[in-house]
Amino acid sequence: MNQVSMLTPADGASHEQTLQSRVYASLRQSLLNGDIAPGNPVTIRGLAAQLEVSAQPVREALRRLTAERALQLSAT
Repeated sequence: MNQVSMLTPADGASHEQTLQSRVYASLRQSLLNGDIAPGNPVTIRGLAAQLEVSAQPVREALRRLTAERALQLSAT
């Protein structure tokens, strides 16, 4: 399975916004590094478990990455 780094809280900013930003940054970096290979299916639950977060920030990050055309979502 793909390796995505666990996230740790940052000091200061809103936890919710910071968490969403960190999930986005982590997933984006994993895509750029090739840790999430092109064409390799991943699930929201699987990514959330790897990052030790709920599904919501992962879902938001995936929406953002999809809007940037960094990935494609498919319903399965």
